[in-house]
Amino acid sequence: MIDARFRYGIHKSAAKARGVEFKLSFEEWNSWWLSNGIDKNYPTEKGPNIPCMCRINDVGAYELSNIYCDTLSNNIKYSYKLRHEDKTYRNGRQRIVKTPLGTFDGVKVAAKALGVTATTIQNRLRNKVEGYSYDL
Repeated sequence: MIDARFRYGIHKSAAKARGVEFKLSFEEWNSWWLSNGIDKNYPTEKGPNIPCMCRINDVGAYELSNIYCDTLSNNIKYSYKLRHEDKTYRNGRQRIVKTPLGTFDGVKVAAKALGVTATTIQNRLRNKVEGYSYDL
């Protein structure tokens, strides 16, 4: 059995590494997941359709008044849409990258969204892995 406290720590650390404030106590975090039908003490599936804790408009802190549950895939797509609408976000030098989970403004952005390194994305593009390509 996996410890929910361990997963809480990972989530909190990942938020800190991204510069996102994390205001949820373990009890609040765990109760929120349980209210969404997910017990973090047990293994969960992997992939784009797993439940994800999302922040409203992808801004602000992780706190009860600013989170909702959606799929990882939808969260990535929505986050991309928000960034894409911000014309100052893209520097114009990056090539647009298509992946199975969506289209991104460059290799680094795709890597961050998919939770892999930029080198992994570059290798997938170079080796023409299905679903990975540059948008011409």
